[in-house]
Amino acid sequence: MRTIGLLLCMAAALSARTLVVVTAHADDFSIFAGGTVAKLIGEGYTGYLIRVTDDEKDGVATAPESSLRNGRELNDAARILGIKEVVSLNVKNDEMDPMSGTELMERLMLHIRRLKPDIVMTFDPWAAYEENPDHIKTGRAVVHACWMAQIDRFHPEQIRAGLTPHYVNELYLWSRGPHVVNKVVDVTATIDRKIEAVRAHRGMIRDPKILDELREKSRQIGELHGMKYAELFHHMDSIGTGSGDKYKALEVLPAGEKR
Repeated sequence: MRTIGLLLCMAAALSARTLVVVTAHADDFSIFAGGTVAKLIGEGYTGYLIRVTDDEKDGVATAPESSLRNGRELNDAARILGIKEVVSLNVKNDEMDPMSGTELMERLMLHIRRLKPDIVMTFDPWAAYEENPDHIKTGRAVVHACWMAQIDRFHPEQIRAGLTPHYVNELYLWSRGPHVVNKVVDVTATIDRKIEAVRAHRGMIRDPKILDELREKSRQIGELHGMKYAELFHHMDSIGTGSGDKYKALEVLPAGEKR
C-alpha cells in the first residue's frame, strides 16, 4: 500500500504543470493571450500572473484611483481566465526606463524560482515597431530572468534564502507588431472567456468596439490556419540548452487537440 501511495504521489507531482504570465500592464495579457491562458489552465496548468507596473496612468480618475481600479479589474480578469494568484511589482507606469534592467530581472527571477513554471508567457522583446517602452523592457527582463534562473551563481542570495535554480521549459511570446510567429493556438473553445476577461478592464478598455475588433482579429487569424479563432506566438523551447535550436517550424494546433 505504501508503494502504491508513493507512486500515486510521484505521478501527481509529475503531472502538475505551472504557467506564469508576465504582463507590463493590467490589460495586456488578456488582450494578447487570454484565449491561450484559459486553454492551458483548462488542460491542467496552474496559472500565475505577474503585473510589472502600477497602471496609474491609464484611466480617467486620479493616478492613485486609476491604479486601484485597474488592480481590482486585473484580479477580475485573472479570475475569469482561471488564474490562481496575481502578483504586482508596482513599478511606476510608463516610467520604467530609469529602473535598472538587472533589478527588474532579479525580481522576476525570484518569482520564477518560487513558482517553478513549465511555461512563461510575456512580450516578445525582439518584435518590430513596438512603441511602448514598458512592453519592451518587460519582455527583455523576462527572457533574461528565465535564462538566469537556472544558474545558481546568479543571485545566490535567493538560493541561500531557500529557493532553488529553475529551468523554464517553454516561452510563449506575444506582440502587437511584426515578430517571429511559429505557434498558432486554437482558442475557439476559450474565445468567449478571453473577451469576457478583456471586458473586465472597464477603466482601461472604455470603447466597446475594441472587444468586437479583438474577436474579429482572432477570427481572421483562425481563418488563415483552418480554425475558427486563434492566437499567435513566437514560441521558444529548450531555454538554456545552448543548442541554438530555439526556433520551430510553424506549429498549428487543430481544434480539439491538446497543446
